Amino acid sequence: AITSAAVAGYSATAVGNVVTILAPPGLGATVNGTTPVVTVAGNVTATVGALAGGVTAVAAVTQIEQITIAATTPDTLDTWKITVNGTTYVATGRGSATGKLVHIVYRRVWIPVGAVVYFCQLKDPTKWTTPSGTPSTDKGFIDTSIDSVGADDITSFAEHNGSTAFFSTTNIRIYALDPDVTLIKLLQVLENTGSIAVNVPQQYGATEVYYLSLAGLAAIRSRLGSSFVVTVPVASAITPYLQSYLTQVGVAIANNAYAAIEPTDGQYMLAIYNKIFVLAEYPDTGVIAWTEINLAFTVEQFLRIGQRVMVRSGNTIYVYGGVAGTVYPAPGEVTIDVELPFLSASDQSEKKEDAGFDMAAIGNWYVEIRIDPNDTTKVVRVGTLGKITYAEGSINIPSHTSHMAPHLTCSSGGKVSLTSLGLHYRRGESA
Repeated sequence: AITSAAVAGYSATAVGNVVTILAPPGLGATVNGTTPVVTVAGNVTATVGALAGGVTAVAAVTQIEQITIAATTPDTLDTWKITVNGTTYVATGRGSATGKLVHIVYRRVWIPVGAVVYFCQLKDPTKWTTPSGTPSTDKGFIDTSIDSVGADDITSFAEHNGSTAFFSTTNIRIYALDPDVTLIKLLQVLENTGSIAVNVPQQYGATEVYYLSLAGLAAIRSRLGSSFVVTVPVASAITPYLQSYLTQVGVAIANNAYAAIEPTDGQYMLAIYNKIFVLAEYPDTGVIAWTEINLAFTVEQFLRIGQRVMVRSGNTIYVYGGVAGTVYPAPGEVTIDVELPFLSASDQSEKKEDAGFDMAAIGNWYVEIRIDPNDTTKVVRVGTLGKITYAEGSINIPSHTSHMAPHLTCSSGGKVSLTSLGLHYRRGESA
């Protein structure tokens, strides 16, 4: 009856023969000591107590307590329990988020922790918590989840066309960083793409940064005459194979992929688990080729130091080309396998007859020509060649096919090369 009457906001609950009256919120301690008037009838008796327990509200006060956790040798299995107002919080030997890489630009060190990028005081990497008193040179952080949608971890950085790309697994944020932190601003966000590997984003050429996404190898590139950035696939020819390999090794291993630029030829090298993918690109000739190097060990670290590319596997460090950079495999130590796609000379239906083959190479190369796109075991064997054959007349290839695909192998020791190939043919009938 008290609740249904709703007199001045009072309410009541009944448990057995005990009725508890509740004063409305906001009265605080003003109702303490008030005794309700109870009217009984018949043989009912009642014991009435005064209202109590009301507390006058006070303005909330922010409270920050510093708690120091100490241990002789803390590790990830150690836990500490901290109880605040009846709520227990657990701290471990490892932080909930830990910086895994650093980036140095504009006289500051930048460290991502989750979706937040922290930076030190200008020209002082020891100052991360103490204010400098000058906002423009102070330490601070960038919360990328506030600047754009998504709070996924920042995986890596890369400099691009005067700006800095912040990579996560699901997007790329382009920031204009500056020594004056008040001038830092977000320029652009690229959604639905990102780097799954911390150590892969690598500047290649003047305007591109290559990175490894779940869809394969891609690049960010500035549009001609604009600061606007777009993403483009890079390894289109090997994307299905690369995707299959990433699925085979798993995302956890792919996260530990590495990239470096080979110092002699400037080739892009991507190391994943026990393979290295090398991009050979020659814009003047229009040649773009990928090489897959199969290793007898797994890559745990891969980087360029000066004029050397080094790989660490366990406690062993391998140097590409040897310490001098001029060490080549012995005969039979490495087999080079070169495959070209089926070529149709811009006419898919025309049959090619009386074909010929030429090449310019160093080393002994065994050559065969695949002549059936539906059956790669059907080949015409050219033989073993190891010189420039153009001046001597082309080697005859008996065939009657619409498509041809050269396939070459070489196990020679020392330095070998394959400079060019030539296919000659006489036009036959067309469909």
